[in-house]
Amino acid sequence: MLRLWDHQQEFVAANLCTKVLAQFGDLQSAFVHFTHKENGQFIVCSEFCQMLLDAEIGLSRNAAADFTFSIDTDRTSSITFPEFAKRFRKQFGIATAMPEVSRFVRRLGDAIYANKPIHMKKELLQGAWTTLPKTTEGNVDMNGLGEVLKRLKIECSEDIKIGIFNYINSSGSGQISEKEFRKAFAFRALESNAVLRVFTLVQKYSHDLGIAFVSADSVGNGVVDEEEFVSAVESIFEVKNINDVPEADITALFRAIADDHDTLRYHSAMSQFRITFK
Repeated sequence: MLRLWDHQQEFVAANLCTKVLAQFGDLQSAFVHFTHKENGQFIVCSEFCQMLLDAEIGLSRNAAADFTFSIDTDRTSSITFPEFAKRFRKQFGIATAMPEVSRFVRRLGDAIYANKPIHMKKELLQGAWTTLPKTTEGNVDMNGLGEVLKRLKIECSEDIKIGIFNYINSSGSGQISEKEFRKAFAFRALESNAVLRVFTLVQKYSHDLGIAFVSADSVGNGVVDEEEFVSAVESIFEVKNINDVPEADITALFRAIADDHDTLRYHSAMSQFRITFK
């Protein structure tokens, strides 16, 4: 049986959650929709597998089966709601991030970048990180985030503060690491309207682009380099008959959002494309 790499499984989960959110609104309603019609208490694995194929998210039959049975942890050939919720809760939370949270995250990003040019991204993020109040482990906890918001005179509800923290703390560890901080705010390094337009198009066609990234990933490790990124984006733009985007603007976008200036972990990037700064 074909084994999906972890990054591909997360991509499948993210895309499925995006579709679920649009169609059903919440995980419980989606589960009820997918359940066996005569029973209503569980999802039959074979039916769920067929649903994945019908959803056209770039899976072969073997890959769809592999993903389905990764949810069925008790190996009963059926999926209960606890199994369903456990597998999709994190990605669904990302997909349903409140617009208010994105707005406040953007304000934090604006404070970091302050209209500085893109080539200073690394230095600006490093400088901002060094000023944050840290725990003894060298990370930022909820209290530390609260101090930062007070410094910047950003007033928000406790729910919004928790949402901001969870947005940045993508691992769910309860403490924001430097790597999570950099990733959360790397997307603010967009300095021109031309690059911002490419970013907007990438958001719009994130589903198609995610599949193109999987195809372009020559090593199969969830990472694309600049050439692979540009090729994947251009292939989708060609299919969508978007012919007026210069390659230089796509390259500039890659350099703005990549973890460094060499590679991009596209499965985590795709989640951020869906919810960031709309």
